[in-house]
Amino acid sequence: VGTLPTLPGAFDERGYSTLLVKPADRERPGVALDNSFRFEHTVFADDLDYVGPVIGWGQIPDQYTLGFVHERVIPEIDPPVFGFFHLATSHMPWPGSPKLEPHWEDWNFAAGSKRPVFVQRTTESELAMRLSRFKRRTREATERPPQPGQPGRYVDTVLFDLQAIAETHLGGPGRPTLIVIYGDHQPPIVADGTDADVPIHLVASDPELLQAFLDQGFMAGLRPTGDDHRVAHEDLFPMLIRGLAAAGKSAQAQSQPAGSAP
Repeated sequence: VGTLPTLPGAFDERGYSTLLVKPADRERPGVALDNSFRFEHTVFADDLDYVGPVIGWGQIPDQYTLGFVHERVIPEIDPPVFGFFHLATSHMPWPGSPKLEPHWEDWNFAAGSKRPVFVQRTTESELAMRLSRFKRRTREATERPPQPGQPGRYVDTVLFDLQAIAETHLGGPGRPTLIVIYGDHQPPIVADGTDADVPIHLVASDPELLQAFLDQGFMAGLRPTGDDHRVAHEDLFPMLIRGLAAAGKSAQAQSQPAGSAP
């Protein structure tokens, strides 16, 4: 990365601990674990001690990942914390519709298949998969019709993740929490033929954290309306910095005793 400005780098410079969580990442032939953006702390698949049933492409259900990190990792890190979670349960092929367990640790004792959806690749198959990405394809060659039940299962996995995020992280560690939720692209097969735009959702433990973002054009609700509310990917970095800086100034002003100067 070198001197390239990055979001984790910006938070690190301002005194935050930085945390990378990638539960689907495992070392395999020719592929090492990657921390290109120099997060201070990392959590990968093998760090999660998961022995429960395989759930979808990511294998480890996101409720388990979120609970593990929330209860066993974050309390050991000096606050404040900037974390990036690469969740995986809503990734295709959506073989089933997971339901929340009463507690995240219950997944280790849940019934279900332990066989991965995608088998461990050999060096040759890993190279073939990566080289195939450089082939020139037409849209018609890559589009496939959804299979029966796939759209509904996709929606179920998204709801599963949203519920897991809300129940795990908005319960606190007892300090203000802002969560930014977005996808990397629209789901293949289910949304073939559409653009790659995805909605960005902000969820906070304190409504005051959201006000600065509402002032920048965000709106209440799950579905944004109109093209004028689009945000380019590269604009999210400064928008988050401005929003959090404004929220911090507001909180500081409210904490000042009457008649005092900052």
